Amino acid sequence: MVEQPSEWRPSKQVTLATPDGGTRTVHLQPDEKASRDASMARIVAFDLLWNDAVRLASSTPRIQLAGPIREMQSLVRESASVELSPCFDAGRPYWTGGLDAEVRAAIAFMASQRQAKDEAEQDSSVNLSNWAKVVDACR
Repeated sequence: MVEQPSEWRPSKQVTLATPDGGTRTVHLQPDEKASRDASMARIVAFDLLWNDAVRLASSTPRIQLAGPIREMQSLVRESASVELSPCFDAGRPYWTGGLDAEVRAAIAFMASQRQAKDEAEQDSSVNLSNWAKVVDACR
């Protein structure tokens, strides 16, 4: 019998939504505890910043949204460089894709483009739901 490291955890199978309405299954190997904890701390810290930016944008009149949207765009770029362990990093495209779609929805709202806003919100919902599944599997 092959001995596993004391923190070894079996891989997890996660079913994710695809943009065309289908699904795909991925296998994620959770990282060691210290790496998981460090990644979760970074994710939580970033999410606090993101939620503050979204709250500010949500309470800003449509005509004055340029500044809050610019801040959200900056945070999307920052999310691409947040240091994550390999398991979490496998889901980064869903994280950044969901955040980017939220920005697109805000821009479409500012421009009174209802259909584009609805499409971006749906894209964000799919991506962030997938991100939440990856985070749950990796922690």
